[in-house]
Parts: sequence; C-alpha cells; structure tokens
Amino acid sequence: MQICSDIVLIDKPEIVSTVTIEKVLTNRFGSIIRWAVIEVLDNELKLCITYEKEV
Repeated sequence: MQICSDIVLIDKPEIVSTVTIEKVLTNRFGSIIRWAVIEVLDNELKLCITYEKEV
C-alpha cells in the first residue's frame, strides 16, 4: 500500500454532508484516511484527500 494525497473535484451532492461526501470518495478512491473541503464551486466541491492506493 502507498499513501497518496491529491486535490480532487467531485460533483456537489444534493445534500452536502460528511456521510454523502465520504460515500462518493470511498466509491472513487477506496480507503480514505482524511479529507477536507478547500473550495465550494457552483456544481462541484474541491477537496484535499489522503487515501491508500494499491501499488
């Protein structure tokens, strides 16, 4: 396993909550270590994420 950090954009869910954001991130990246919203755009959220990646 490798620990990676990235800045990513995701579509803004209808209901913005920890649960909905974590569900989107887990489906896309797998095991998420941490995440933070760094910018809110009209239809997207910009996030800084740290996750485990298979090598």
